[in-house]
Amino acid sequence: MRTQGAGFGSGRRGATLFELVVLVMLVGILAGFALPSFKRGYDRLETRSAGQETLTAFFVARASAIAAGKPADVIIDATRARLRVATGDDTVLAIPVGARHGVAVAA
Repeated sequence: MRTQGAGFGSGRRGATLFELVVLVMLVGILAGFALPSFKRGYDRLETRSAGQETLTAFFVARASAIAAGKPADVIIDATRARLRVATGDDTVLAIPVGARHGVAVAA
């Protein structure tokens, strides 16, 4: 006569409710430690992207000034959180830096 024990390989399938609760708690604890570092990395990436777009605005202003043969302006619009490149009355480029990257824009 063969009996089944409760040990490893005993033919038991699945997991108990207690084991699942412990697993969910461990995943939650690990996620709690990992999420702040992901948030910092994401914020750093957004800030860097906003800086790159600001640099792009200055490059576009330079190229527009050379092409038009007249001065170009980079206008920092803090109320709308955007950068604007203009030659005279013409807007060459408008970048919504604040809305796109979630950064504060100040003049």
